[in-house]
Amino acid sequence: MNSASMRISHGAPLPVADYAHAVEVPLGNGNGLLYLCGMGPRDKRSNAVPGVVVDRDGKVESYDFEVQTRNVFSNIEAVIKEMGGRGFRDLIDVQVFLIDIARDFETFNKLWREYMVSEDGWMPARTTVQVAALPLKEIFVELKCVALLERAR
Repeated sequence: MNSASMRISHGAPLPVADYAHAVEVPLGNGNGLLYLCGMGPRDKRSNAVPGVVVDRDGKVESYDFEVQTRNVFSNIEAVIKEMGGRGFRDLIDVQVFLIDIARDFETFNKLWREYMVSEDGWMPARTTVQVAALPLKEIFVELKCVALLERAR
């Protein structure tokens, strides 16, 4: 078996620190497990966090959770496809980190069904937890994913 390879994507915003967008572990036959970094909602072109209103002092006044979540899904799909996968259908495990689970869980579930449940009923396993903070104060949702890339179909 070959060794794992670090991957940086051109279709997603740069990581906020020194880490790869993904690490692929080859399984043989061209297939691999793709471990994605925690993916937030930053825009891939500007690196700005969408859907946030801040006051003069930079304190977050409000945020649009749906806009942030849609951007997270877009970033994840971009990385998987750039790495040779199909997109969401390749996901096998997702860890969801929410800042305010009481406020945002219902909206997240609605968007999850829209993006992550395939027409044939396939959906990845999922864990959802509330966290005290994420790397940037403007981010209210982050996903950590594992995908199975089956290139030898």
